[in-house]
Amino acid sequence: MALLKVMFVALLQVASSVRTNVQLQADASSSGIGQDALAQWLWSSQGMDLSRSDADWMAQKGGAILNDCGVTLEDLKKLKDVLFSTSNLDFSKQMVKDKLFELAEQHIDPDTLKQMYFALFSTSAVDLPKSVAQSRAVELTLAYAEPEQVKSLYSTLYSSSGVNLGKREAQEKALELAKAGCDPIALKNAYARAYGSQADRLKTASESAVAENLNYKAKRYAKDGVAYTAQGFQQYYHQYFLSEWSAAPAEKRVAPDRKAYSASQFRMFFQSNWERYWDAAPVATQIRLAKDGRRYTIPEFQSYYKDAWQSEWAASPELICQECSA
Repeated sequence: MALLKVMFVALLQVASSVRTNVQLQADASSSGIGQDALAQWLWSSQGMDLSRSDADWMAQKGGAILNDCGVTLEDLKKLKDVLFSTSNLDFSKQMVKDKLFELAEQHIDPDTLKQMYFALFSTSAVDLPKSVAQSRAVELTLAYAEPEQVKSLYSTLYSSSGVNLGKREAQEKALELAKAGCDPIALKNAYARAYGSQADRLKTASESAVAENLNYKAKRYAKDGVAYTAQGFQQYYHQYFLSEWSAAPAEKRVAPDRKAYSASQFRMFFQSNWERYWDAAPVATQIRLAKDGRRYTIPEFQSYYKDAWQSEWAASPELICQECSA
């Protein structure tokens, strides 16, 4: 959570390898959520403004899982503000109550979520209806899509100098390709080189541009529980490549702040230097909490849930990775 702030601290670590005792004490004091403090915030008018009984029930039911996920009270406050504020996603109070813990447990980044919503809702960008922009912003942010890519993809798909799709088709295709991780410049160039009908050219260009995104470094976990590049998915799944790739969980690596991030998150933060940090980072052993209340790694999820493991994984709370710290 709070990717930019957390990773800024990490960058300072890399640059100077120095942290003061005061900083360490501040980090320690911000970790973990006490059940009483959580219930108080949920009940408070500055928090969720729930009834006392609802606040106590939610804190008792979800507090331990939030702690296991490494979520702090400050994380909840920032996420609630983005979801509930009329100047941001403007969810109803009931929607926030229903989704807050779930999204926090999956470490959705509030800043990226806000940027994604405005990329989808703004009339100068993708121009989706508000309710659609709200739900798809959550979906795409959880898939580690990048807001700027969404806007650029839509521009390429809708423009007469690009693919020249109709508006509605361009909107839907932009969301599909953003979820898959598609490089907009590579898409435009590949489409210009392709032959055949508009549909054939777009299919060829899309597959090429997804493979090229993130300089071929990103991997996702296929149904067998093994991580492959987009090219590996293409070779195995052929015409089903995009749907299988989009449904597959992303490989993550452990950044200098000892938290796990996807390749797109590395690029969004480290920008032109992201590949150096990515290559040096160890692969994170990701862990999630299954419906049976047990903690499983990806191979264990795959072994337990078989071909359904990816959807079960996506719906489960993301715990602190094996190599990570809270």
